[in-house]
Amino acid sequence: MIVCTNIVKEHFGWVYAFYVPAILSGLVGIVWIWVVSDSPSEHKTITKTEREFIEASFGSTVSKSKAKPPICKALTSLPFVALVLSHYSSFWGLNFFVTQAPKFMNEVLGFNLANAGFLSSLPYLARMFSGFMFGYIGDLLRRKEIMSVTFLRKSFTVFCM
Repeated sequence: MIVCTNIVKEHFGWVYAFYVPAILSGLVGIVWIWVVSDSPSEHKTITKTEREFIEASFGSTVSKSKAKPPICKALTSLPFVALVLSHYSSFWGLNFFVTQAPKFMNEVLGFNLANAGFLSSLPYLARMFSGFMFGYIGDLLRRKEIMSVTFLRKSFTVFCM
């Protein structure tokens, strides 16, 4: 999205760097409302056979009673706090580089904003592709039973964020 926003801004002006993502997000929201439903029985385009198959696979896992979730216990649990801190740190780092990398490349290195925007998006593209790569590696390690699911999740959260 960073590359697209910079291209839109360079060709149409800075105002459209806000309008285009907003319009695209609105279109995705409209498609989501039209396509997604709360349950298989409410879905508009599902066949009777598909609906019966999905509902049969639920078995006894779907409960009609609403249990009160232990929100305080969940919010104060150590794994949750660690997860929030790791995601906050990752988010902070990403936003720092989103805002400062183009400025640094423009002011210090002398790149124009279109090139600086593209170059500053390279770490995020690398992050996306490494996410796919480590996802594949994690699946391979789990399938060959080299590491447990819990260990993989914890280690990938720490080392791959």
